[in-house]
Amino acid sequence: MTSTSDLLRSWTARLRHAGVASPEHDARALAAAVLAVGPVEVQLVAKIPADERKQIAALVSRRATREPLQHIIGSAAFVDLELEVGPGVFVPRPETESLAAYAVEWLLSRPAPQQVVDLCTGSGALALAIAARVPDVQVVGVELSPSALEYARRNLGRFRSQLQAESVELVEADATSADLLSRLSGDIDLVVSNPPYIPDRAVPRDPEVANYDPPMALYGGIDGLEVVRGIIPVSERLLRSGGMLAVEHGELQGDAAGVPGVIAASSRFHSVESHRDLTGRCRFTSAVCRG
Repeated sequence: MTSTSDLLRSWTARLRHAGVASPEHDARALAAAVLAVGPVEVQLVAKIPADERKQIAALVSRRATREPLQHIIGSAAFVDLELEVGPGVFVPRPETESLAAYAVEWLLSRPAPQQVVDLCTGSGALALAIAARVPDVQVVGVELSPSALEYARRNLGRFRSQLQAESVELVEADATSADLLSRLSGDIDLVVSNPPYIPDRAVPRDPEVANYDPPMALYGGIDGLEVVRGIIPVSERLLRSGGMLAVEHGELQGDAAGVPGVIAASSRFHSVESHRDLTGRCRFTSAVCRG
């Protein structure tokens, strides 16, 4: 029987040949999903039984077509949450963890209780990461896509026991609607958003993104900033004096011609600042709401 090490090398080689960016990681993750062990523990399995080998090989074949790893195993890691994802919802990215960490740190520096709105919540990644780490916080996640919202609801159900009672509310609505959450106008401490920000003609090179992430979650108009422009007036109305807006964007949208410029054009915001992620790329912009 072929050793586990040899099998992993074979599966890794197939994924590398297919152009997968992280072939060894993905081969281990797929094997781990079938064997019900952690990725690090796969190597400790002396021999993989024939039935499990066939199952793993089938998953490797799917991944070799560039179907996203997260769709195949049904989940994506975000901070320390394992979120359910699949067709119809944007797969949360490690880059967004920088925005989550900033939001949590900012909230923890201020007196509780606090209220947060997550516009374009998708799978609920930001909303749940914040609610899981900040005591006495109420988070409203807003999502227009019914399929994405269904994933957010399931993820909320998965982690409800880790959250304070009713600390997260999910709302199906357009994040740019003029009367969005009118009952909360002037009461919100923090608005966060990871909106669609790819320009319509800038189709991503990676098939995992271009062919599988929902277009609604990717594309933001001719310059990618259409949705960002729409959430600015919503944020102006929702935020209390001294409240914070934090919006994710592409690495080339972190200058005066991008998201910082769009926010700075509003007289309601000051202290506009662009922030970098752990790779050093411009990743999100924050601003403080005037009274």
